[in-house]
Amino acid sequence: MRQLTMHIWRHCHIFFLLMIVTGVAWAAGTAYMGGSIKLVSQRMEWMIYPLFLGCFWSCLCPNAAAVIKKVTAGSLLFIFGNIIYQAEVLHISRPFEWLSRDYCNTIAGIIGFLLFAFVTTDWNTNKRYKALTGLLFVGALATLAVLQTRGALLGVAVAFGVVIIYGIACYIRKSALLVSKFVYVLLVCGMLGAGGLIMQSHSVVERTMSSVVAFQQIYIQGVAVDSQNAKVAIKGGGDRVFLWRSAIDMVQDYPAVGVGTSRFNDVYAKGYMLPQAREHNLKSPHNIFLHILVENGCIGYIPYVCLLGYLIAYLIRSMKNGNGQAAAVLFGFLVVLTQGMVDWPFLQRELSQLVWFFVSFVVAENIKRFQNKGD
Repeated sequence: MRQLTMHIWRHCHIFFLLMIVTGVAWAAGTAYMGGSIKLVSQRMEWMIYPLFLGCFWSCLCPNAAAVIKKVTAGSLLFIFGNIIYQAEVLHISRPFEWLSRDYCNTIAGIIGFLLFAFVTTDWNTNKRYKALTGLLFVGALATLAVLQTRGALLGVAVAFGVVIIYGIACYIRKSALLVSKFVYVLLVCGMLGAGGLIMQSHSVVERTMSSVVAFQQIYIQGVAVDSQNAKVAIKGGGDRVFLWRSAIDMVQDYPAVGVGTSRFNDVYAKGYMLPQAREHNLKSPHNIFLHILVENGCIGYIPYVCLLGYLIAYLIRSMKNGNGQAAAVLFGFLVVLTQGMVDWPFLQRELSQLVWFFVSFVVAENIKRFQNKGD
């Protein structure tokens, strides 16, 4: 056990150090501004515990990743069936009628991330798992179409595109794919399907284009917010464009330590809400980078961005060493980051714990490879 602990520390110490520095920076600024220290500790727990415990469990149980994938596959099929049943059988047009908007976005982020958890070659070794993978892909895309969350759909499309570029690069370099050819073909079809879902859904396309037009007018052309572009922004899906403008103003006024964790809505509603905005009770500017910058300032933002950057670098390095688990997590993490540009599920419990738990599979696989080399 002591030797295993040392191996985990050797492979994860930079993760843990960056997490601790991030937590201390968040806590210091939050205590100074009177925010929620409890929420800071919870966000640290959602990262540290899944990574640490997942590494131990994965190293002690040789088939841990395969077991988790089987359980996850069953859970996904249940979720898909429930949501599609609600939409198609009960004829509820959008699931916001039985779930909150934030929870719909969280579920979509989870589905988008887990969609890529089954792309490695170790999962698709026989016809049964190939059939299950195909069923999961079809169910995931159908469920995302029902949820109609633009961030998750865009994230899935981006991740599919990266996978295709990765396959082309492997072909040019004549290197081995970390995904099976069956899954690669499935991913290509999935990208076309995701693009088709986006284009087929008139409401998603209309809302997305309205948001893009409003963003271009307000942030690129520098046009002042008026009644005309306010209507375009609201048509694009609510107050996001206004939130980003307000969040930038808050960062300019609180650049060092931010307004404090969990205090976004208090500060936003009292002095930064634009007249054209409609919603008063909002917990986030719906962008994970702006969220951290507003609540924790530059002191909390810099170590957090370093943590995410190191995670991406670690996954890429693991992929180069032939770790198939790293490929799955990296492609899924691209979905999460893309969604995080217009939403914030990654800063909430369910998605944060899931991502870091799957990162532990990558670390465990690297530890096993290191031990085998030592033997």
